Amino acid sequence: MDPIHYHIHDLSWDARGVARHPGGRVVMISGTLPGDTVTATLSPGGSSGPLFGRVKEIITASPDRIPHPCDYHHALCPATPLGSWRYECALDWKRRHLIETLRRIGAVEDPQVAEAIPSPKKWEYRDRLELHLYNDQGHWTLGYCTPEGYSAVRDCLLGSPPLRRGMASLADTLESLSVYPKALPRQSDRCSGPDAVRALVRDNGRGQTVAVLFVQNPGKIDLIVLAQALADSHLVGWQIRHAPSSRSRFFASQLIDKRGDPQVFHLIDGDKEVVADPTVFSQVNRPAAALLVEKVLESISDSAGLLDLYGGYGAFALGYALRRGGHAAVVEASVLAVKAGQAFARDHDLPVEFINADLGKSRLPMTNLKKYDVIILDPPRAGAHPELIQELNAQGPQRLLYVSCHPAVLARDLKRLTSYRARTFIPVDLFPQTPDLETITILDRN
Repeated sequence: MDPIHYHIHDLSWDARGVARHPGGRVVMISGTLPGDTVTATLSPGGSSGPLFGRVKEIITASPDRIPHPCDYHHALCPATPLGSWRYECALDWKRRHLIETLRRIGAVEDPQVAEAIPSPKKWEYRDRLELHLYNDQGHWTLGYCTPEGYSAVRDCLLGSPPLRRGMASLADTLESLSVYPKALPRQSDRCSGPDAVRALVRDNGRGQTVAVLFVQNPGKIDLIVLAQALADSHLVGWQIRHAPSSRSRFFASQLIDKRGDPQVFHLIDGDKEVVADPTVFSQVNRPAAALLVEKVLESISDSAGLLDLYGGYGAFALGYALRRGGHAAVVEASVLAVKAGQAFARDHDLPVEFINADLGKSRLPMTNLKKYDVIILDPPRAGAHPELIQELNAQGPQRLLYVSCHPAVLARDLKRLTSYRARTFIPVDLFPQTPDLETITILDRN
């Protein structure tokens, strides 16, 4: 029996090629692009719903397909699914996918979506990568997580040059260590199990590399040996932290050990630095993030009162106070991010207040939102808390700026913001070679 040929006509939200099975069912095939005709290996599926699979052979390649530059992609690394597509095509697809999602999920009839702003760098743009440590035949191994388990990796073309150098050095040093029985997950184990160890590798903004290891079960690991391995790597500084769970690692982890200078330096207004702990969130693409800040600030008038929710160390608020002279308040869950922003505001005599509050667990700490002229809402990938959206509907200011990296979550929250109307959408490509897209939405109160 001849193999079935699938013609790929679109991509799913997670960049799998979409085709039709001869019986009419939707088939989603990883490793494919629109315009490809392929054969595929399908996973067992039920009697209804989409089928999922992996490309087996490309019979006819899309005319927009280009050679993928990363060897790990050919070993099924999931990090760069759009790396084989011409950048212009990928950027156009992201914009069209955003428009379709806003219509379908957000019920936005005619979304006014600007042309997507391209990233200044298409590769080597990320200033941080998070990987996993696992047990590969008795040795510590740095790798990424796939549906089949862990897979070794020692380089990533998305990472900045300092990050790539530090990542390779760390991989070399870790592989020289022997693993005690049951000290680390094995290759086939789940990536979020109770023994998981994650490695956050960051470009510190000054051409050097720092790292953080998040350990969920420190009692099983020889931390002295691990600390020596980190010291032998080409890192300017590092930390080992106990994270009770993978979800809480950035907010509730406890410092176990550190050496050197693990701080990360973030530019504000081009030449001034916020100094922050390596666990503090920032946008991964510094050049594109600068464009994002510019576009947000363009939508705020001079000397307005600004409230920045989920604000981190205050990239928007501090930039606004420096350039435009306005007052701002930042609400952020991370204590370390708040301390970094407070230190910068104090050193530069800026009228920016920082409030430590977790908007995923509590209501807004301020009772009168109408004293602010503009609110920036930049929530995590899961979106804004429903109670926060209710508060904004009840007493939010005239203008709201929603910044999101997930089109479907953005569309869902816009549908809930019934007191506001979306005026325009500005996509900024912070994540080349991936299906993710950062979007600024400008909303005015009804």
